[in-house]
Amino acid sequence: MSSKILVIDDHKETLELITLVLQKQGFRVKNAHSGQEGLAIANQFIPDLILLDVMMPDMDGFTVCRTVRQTETISETPIILLTAKSQPNEKWEGFEAGATDYLIKPTNAEELNRRVSAILSNKKKNESPAKPAGGGATVMTMSPFARSQMTVFLGACGGCGTTTTAINTAFAHAINEQTLLADLDMVQGHVAMYLNQKISGSINSLAEGIPMNVGGQLSNNVTRVSPNLSVLLAKPNFDSQMAVMGEKHLPNLVEAMHSRGESTIIDGGSGIHDGNRSVIERADQIVLCVRPDRVSLASARELVPAINATMLPTCLLHIVIVSIGPSAKLPKDKIEGYLGANITATLQIPLATLAKSANNGRPIILTEPDGETTKQFRSLAETVAKL
Repeated sequence: MSSKILVIDDHKETLELITLVLQKQGFRVKNAHSGQEGLAIANQFIPDLILLDVMMPDMDGFTVCRTVRQTETISETPIILLTAKSQPNEKWEGFEAGATDYLIKPTNAEELNRRVSAILSNKKKNESPAKPAGGGATVMTMSPFARSQMTVFLGACGGCGTTTTAINTAFAHAINEQTLLADLDMVQGHVAMYLNQKISGSINSLAEGIPMNVGGQLSNNVTRVSPNLSVLLAKPNFDSQMAVMGEKHLPNLVEAMHSRGESTIIDGGSGIHDGNRSVIERADQIVLCVRPDRVSLASARELVPAINATMLPTCLLHIVIVSIGPSAKLPKDKIEGYLGANITATLQIPLATLAKSANNGRPIILTEPDGETTKQFRSLAETVAKL
């Protein structure tokens, strides 16, 4: 039986368009022109998913969302908020009200279908048909990978092992879950170099197109490198001859990556700038890579407050100390006191291990599957997966 979807939006044209798109996909769709009408229909229809406009006159989407979460028969129903805004504080208010996800309007049909399908797929995957011995409600089981999430890796400064850490974490993560690794450092193009990967489609190609077309073109520029891992590569762009992702394209890229329904790991380069701000604002987790030396620690100390001010309140910030080769062993508590933040993990990467990986064009976890560094990356991947 096809899934049931309720669409609540006071804008007649938007309501009709979304309804038509979903019906073409075989979904059973009911719609409502107001929050009050939507709640009444929801209690009778018991939808599998609700698409909910935020800005409505009688009862806004946040209020409707809170009411749904307090209504026993529909409290577990996934909700996608439809919003014309993309400010972090509005996103946070939506998540706080109980929203599962959000879409920025206007959205295209392909992006809408992908997001809807991903959420319904996750809902089915995490529902157990087994009931308690005495009857009662369906038991919901959640895996650590149940929710599609976006993790952004940043460097406190250059040379912090950010790309190495992002790649190896992505490969470790892909052992258990469909994963997309995206290279947002559109100057270096280090992910492709590291993996010795031929670049066909790229993030640069997406940046050359119309911003609203990014979602539709994403799949054409993604390369699959293993059964569970795809990569969105960047071409080396040292002479600035190719287009790069900016503020107009990035929000659409973020939405498109999220709508794929797989975990996304992003190499965001160093610091915060227009080329990565949108992904930092949308991230579920941020991993800040820091070298254990004076320059990197000083940079991290300045960057941590800026990240905290940019990311969603629901986002988790992980500090990872990356030691490549011989380095000073600074006390963990001293570093945490200096940065004003806890350290999640410490990675020790021997120079010989890094060189072997680079020469083979393969990540460390594949070149030394039983090595100590591989164990560290797998541990970090498990930590990232526990969102």
